[in-house]
Amino acid sequence: MPLREAPRFDLRADLDGDGQPERIVLFGRDLVVSGPAFHGGHEYVSLTLQQFTAPEDIHEITPRDVAGGGSADLVIRGTRHVSPSGGGAPVHIDMIFLYALQGGALTRVFGVETAREQAGKRAQGMVQFIPARSGRGFDVDVRPGRVTGWTQSSYPWPQERPGAGSTEPLLLPWGGIPSLRYAWDGAHFSP
Repeated sequence: MPLREAPRFDLRADLDGDGQPERIVLFGRDLVVSGPAFHGGHEYVSLTLQQFTAPEDIHEITPRDVAGGGSADLVIRGTRHVSPSGGGAPVHIDMIFLYALQGGALTRVFGVETAREQAGKRAQGMVQFIPARSGRGFDVDVRPGRVTGWTQSSYPWPQERPGAGSTEPLLLPWGGIPSLRYAWDGAHFSP
């Protein structure tokens, strides 16, 4: 059966560390990795990016050796849309996710909220990749940024604590956490 759509992203990078680039494509929300050297050219691996509602919510996919293992990881930036349980305007949450090819599967090894917006009000954090203390790859540096439209007393959510959920929280200027640095521990990024 022929494919009816062109991929939104079509990249090449060495994800499995064999020195040969794999092809990384995104069809809708489905990420597919294949290539002539990938498992002898007879297999592929795929993953649906379920955290995003629609394909256009995925803004960027960048291969980069963040973990420092000599093969590329996938840095995925996008926006999640959440409807508050008590009603009100939808909340738009900008995220960065890191995926690595581990054991023949695409595995999420890190996720962090970078911004939160609702009804024209926005809290924007600062997230950057900085050279790792280990000397290989990068650490993820997370800091509070700028908030417009809200104050400490009007912001409707508390400062979430690191390590309390499936993704790391947006840091707020009044949240009491001046910065976090996440380092690769061999399986995922942790503070």
